[in-house]
Amino acid sequence: MPATTCKEAIKKWEVETGMTPQEATEVKLIALRPPMERMDENLNQFENCVKLSLSTNNIDRFIALPKLRNLKILSLGRNQISRIINLEEIG
Repeated sequence: MPATTCKEAIKKWEVETGMTPQEATEVKLIALRPPMERMDENLNQFENCVKLSLSTNNIDRFIALPKLRNLKILSLGRNQISRIINLEEIG
């Protein structure tokens, strides 16, 4: 079964919460089925997000998210990430 993409996860999140990424301050994309395997530029839509939870997926690589300037909490536990780089660009 193919993985859930960030774009698909965000669309599902929008339907479930009734919010747009631009107005969200707390976002939970936790334990998706099928799990998310990659972070991508679509996550930069959450410009006002203070807490972003991506836990319990199969994400293998952290990418820079330069538009998340308000981010205070980034939850990445229970993933497959072996290396984190470019973290200084967040928050």
